Order: sequence, then C-alpha cells, then structure tokens
Amino acid sequence: MKNIVLVVLYNEIITKCETFKALVSSFERKDARVKDYRVVFWDNSNKDYNKNYIGNAQLTLENLGLESVYIETPDNIALSKIYNTIIEQSTDEDYLMIFDQDSSFNGDYFNVFEESIKQTLPDIILPVVTFKNKIVSPTKILYLKGFYYDTPPKGLVSNKHISAINSGMIISLNFIKKNNFRYNNKLRNYCTDDDIMKFVRNKDATVFVMDYSFEHDLSLSTLNSNSESLRTRYNEMINSKKIVYSSSIFEKSFVALYFGLHRFYMCLRFRDLKYLKG
Repeated sequence: MKNIVLVVLYNEIITKCETFKALVSSFERKDARVKDYRVVFWDNSNKDYNKNYIGNAQLTLENLGLESVYIETPDNIALSKIYNTIIEQSTDEDYLMIFDQDSSFNGDYFNVFEESIKQTLPDIILPVVTFKNKIVSPTKILYLKGFYYDTPPKGLVSNKHISAINSGMIISLNFIKKNNFRYNNKLRNYCTDDDIMKFVRNKDATVFVMDYSFEHDLSLSTLNSNSESLRTRYNEMINSKKIVYSSSIFEKSFVALYFGLHRFYMCLRFRDLKYLKG
C-alpha cells in the first residue's frame, strides 16, 4: 500500500515548520513500512524562499528512507488546484494525507492509521484535532452550523452530520476517483474541507475517526482574538462558503441569510461593526 503525504507551505522555512519536524520525528522511529509513504512538499512561498533549505530537507527524509518531491509555485496557486493536481497525478497510491505547515503530531498518527485499515478501507479517515483545548475536528454540522464535540468520536461513525478540517485528513484516492470528485476550482484558501466533507455526506462515504489527537493552530477561528487579519479571513471564508453551497437558488438564499445573521453575531461577539462589511 502506497500513500501520499502532502504538505502545503507558504512563506515558511521548510526545515523549521512544525509539520516537517513532526514528519522527521515520526519516521525516525518507523520500520520498513516507511516505503509505503511518499512526501510531496508543495511550496506556495515567494520565489526561492526555500532555495537554501529544500536540499537539506529532502536529504534528511532520504536518510530516513522516505521518497520526497518538492514543487514550487511562487504565484501562490489555489489549494483546490493543488489538491486536484495531486489527485490527477496519483497512480498506484491508496490514500492522500493532507497537512499544512503547522501541525504537531508524532509517529502514532501513522501507527493508528495503519491499524485502522487492517480490517476495512474507509473512504475518509480523520484524526482528532484540538485548538485551545477545543476539539475543532471532526465537528458535528447541521447544514451550515457547526458544533464542537465534548468528547471525541472513535472508529466508524455516521457520515450524516460530520465535518472536518483539512489538516491530518486522510482520503481514499480510490473513493475520490471512483466517484469522480474534484475540488471546486473557485475555492482558493478556504472551504476545500467543506467541499469534500459535503461530498462525503452526499455520497454516504464510510468515515473512520482515529483514536489519535494532535494540536493544530487555526488562523480562522472565533476562538481567536479580534484582529484585522481575522476580519479579512472571515470575509474570505464567507465568500468560499457561498461557492460550496450554491447548488440551487434555495441554497444560495439560505447561505446569504445565514451569514447575514452571522455577521451580526460577530459584531456582538467582538463589539466590532466592521464585521458588517463584506
């Protein structure tokens, strides 16, 4: 079984990012199954940002027995295009593991994954992701409204009301290709996870939650303090949600109404009228 580990970078030195350090730590203690993984670094950083570091990074992984590929796109292309390119270029790989640059995990992530596929091959496999002592993935979702789990789910779970974030998500490439799924190319930085999880719910996919958790920093979360950056990202998120939920006039109208009300909620939460501006 062969699996792709995709790490997306943006203006971060590859050897200093949390995900690279986590990969090194994880595979320092793995056995011959290291051959079951291929790492792809997709660097959206400014041109030559990692020029002086990529060689050392790849040599470090090579010494651990890991094959790695480095792709540089300084024009900062959309996440949807990155994911679609990896899907389309995959050949005999079974699973795609998605990470951004700031995930802190250890080798147990891969150990638990390997255990989870011994009896069955789920379509989607999810770790438990925490941020500021909250379980931020997976989450329960009722159409657009998300709810945190108080205690993490485990094992095979109902797909009816489940959602998740990208980081650490493991996707069956057979499921993707069999159902001809591709991420919506209009999505840039936000809501690619909403896009695939909506597809998962609609296709009645099998979802497995691993008995493993790690901490992940979220730039767009109401658990953060108010800032200009949060407001900007919030508006980008709303625009992306409107792309994901646009299959009918009713859906478009409902999304517009929901986020119209949600803007008032954000104004009250942060005492900031700027959230009313689109």
